[in-house]
Amino acid sequence: MSSLEAKIVVLGAQGVGKTSLVMRYCKGAFNPAQITSTVGASFLT
Repeated sequence: MSSLEAKIVVLGAQGVGKTSLVMRYCKGAFNPAQITSTVGASFLT
């Protein structure tokens, strides 16, 4: 089975859950107590 590598850009309005969505996908978990407003850019691998 082959693997796919891609770069994804998530854009959207303030407060809609972009960081929460990416954290759930990348880390497999979501903790609402850890999330604060992201200022600027955030990079996850």
